[in-house]
Amino acid sequence: MRVTLHPAAERDMEQAAEFYAREGSASLAARFVSEFKKLCALLVEQPEVGSPRSAARRGLCMNVFPYTVI
Repeated sequence: MRVTLHPAAERDMEQAAEFYAREGSASLAARFVSEFKKLCALLVEQPEVGSPRSAARRGLCMNVFPYTVI
């Protein structure tokens, strides 16, 4: 299994990181990106983790930020 992002989701991630950098700090934006990458790695390692979503997909909420990785 591998993680792929829809182009719109990729733009959302970039905009979210820019928001956290602008409104918070560069380190906050880096934490956001790091948390996202950790969740992606967890979904790859354990594909059955998370909540069932549509089309045989699963999602996992980020603990620190208001996003869900599907």
